[in-house]
Amino acid sequence: MAKISEERRLQDLRYLREEIEREERAKSQIIPDGTEKDFRDLLDFACTTTVEPAASPAPPDKPRSESAPKAE
Repeated sequence: MAKISEERRLQDLRYLREEIEREERAKSQIIPDGTEKDFRDLLDFACTTTVEPAASPAPPDKPRSESAPKAE
C-alpha cells in the first residue's frame, strides 16, 4: 500500500470539508414550494382512483360512429 504524504492527506480533507459545507449551504437555500407534496398527493390519488364510464356503450343495433376516417 502506497503511503500518502501528510500534505496530500490534509489537502484531501480540506477539499472534502469544503464540499460538505457547500452542500449544507445549498440545502439551507432550498425553499420548499409545496410542489413535490402536491405532486405526490396527485399521484397517490391517480393510483387509487377508479373511473366509471359516464355513458353506456352504444346499443348493438346502431353502428358505431368513428371520428377518424378508416385506413385503407
